[in-house]
Amino acid sequence: MSIEPSQLASLLTILSEENTSTQNFEVLANNFHQFFGKADFFKIGCALVTLLQNKDLIVHPSQRIACIFFLYDMYRNDPIAVNPFATVFTSLINSTKEEKNQDINWNMPKLTPQEKFFVSQLITSPSKEVVNINIILRFEPKISLE
Repeated sequence: MSIEPSQLASLLTILSEENTSTQNFEVLANNFHQFFGKADFFKIGCALVTLLQNKDLIVHPSQRIACIFFLYDMYRNDPIAVNPFATVFTSLINSTKEEKNQDINWNMPKLTPQEKFFVSQLITSPSKEVVNINIILRFEPKISLE
């Protein structure tokens, strides 16, 4: 079960830096769901994780946030505990300073405090508000997540 070339091309188009830095989550999610159905979610999720793990493929923070959002959004109607990518969220939130020194390409990316705050909010109390990714990247959380 692997992603088809046409699906990868669609995914990369949706995740382009131009799209992710100018469109809000609602528009991104609508574009995502136009191309991918529930039957494809697991393999698309695996592709998203692979993209996240390779820092050369997802270079802009807005692309990283969009990947994380899609991993959540595909299973948004299910409890987070049954999301097959729940461990990805905990891995992203719980990265340590020791791991930051490892520059291995296939590790999960090291998130900024703003990104960690977003992930924690997404999985604990998702909002129905339409938010632009750039607002998240500029947000300064009041608490330290490191």
